[in-house]
Amino acid sequence: ELGQDHPLLRSLRWIYAGEPGSGTAPHLDPIATHGWMWQATGRKAWRFVRWPRGGAGRVDGAGGMAGLAAVPGGTPDDLFGPGSCRELVEALPSAAHGDAAGDGDAIVAWAGELGEGELVFVPSGMLHTVKNLPYGTSVAVSHNWADATNLGAVLDLLEGSLRRLMQELRS
Repeated sequence: ELGQDHPLLRSLRWIYAGEPGSGTAPHLDPIATHGWMWQATGRKAWRFVRWPRGGAGRVDGAGGMAGLAAVPGGTPDDLFGPGSCRELVEALPSAAHGDAAGDGDAIVAWAGELGEGELVFVPSGMLHTVKNLPYGTSVAVSHNWADATNLGAVLDLLEGSLRRLMQELRS
């Protein structure tokens, strides 16, 4: 049972501390979870990229492993660089065409800053990266979780992981 004392729930909580200029590479949060981050001190610059449904962060219908990578293939190493938007469009050509089908499935990117005392929500499957900004050490607290809105993605990813493990054990 996944009660409040289950080790998995405790393992999805983190405290981050970093000097100005440090940060993360673009990534998806673990196990298709949602996340939040509260900025205790300092400031962080954020970049977010929303992928189409069934894209990054999900296992494809054929049992492929697209959702098992923390960083989807073709993702630029640095979403803060001057050429990063161009690199992202080149890696994901559908981003250049917007929402041609009109179904809300276009790739969309956002940029912003998180200041002291502020909180940000990171939805399941959202590619993101952060960079700690100048003028002091950045300290932030983060927690990831699953609920009814992302449970399907979490279960798909776990089933895909189990299929991959079984394939590896058979070979």
